[in-house]
Amino acid sequence: MHVDALRSEIDHIYSRFHRIKHEVCRIIGVPVDTLLDFGMDAGNNKRLSELLAKLPMLLKQANHLKAIRRGVYRSVDGIKRSWFGCLANRKAKLALKYRCEVCCGGQEAEEDAGQVCGEEGQTGMAG
Repeated sequence: MHVDALRSEIDHIYSRFHRIKHEVCRIIGVPVDTLLDFGMDAGNNKRLSELLAKLPMLLKQANHLKAIRRGVYRSVDGIKRSWFGCLANRKAKLALKYRCEVCCGGQEAEEDAGQVCGEEGQTGMAG
């Protein structure tokens, strides 16, 4: 499943959770920001008992989707690490082959490399 689809589904579940929570709070007459006990007794109010039963199920479903999303992120992270590791190895092999130095970084690294090389046109490689 695509990460954006998972994020959208999780947002939809939380939106639904908050709508149900607002209705439960309205029925029992407490402020909306009150913490709810999912095990509270609904008495004879069938609608309240149905709503209270839905809340834990929605949280469980959201947590399940979050776990799937974390798995996707881990997979993407592994691919990125593998790819950038491959690029770093290739850079190192080329540097050895051409007996040069690979400089990585921002402005300071470019200035340092220019000093090592002695020429502006060779910034990033010393040899």
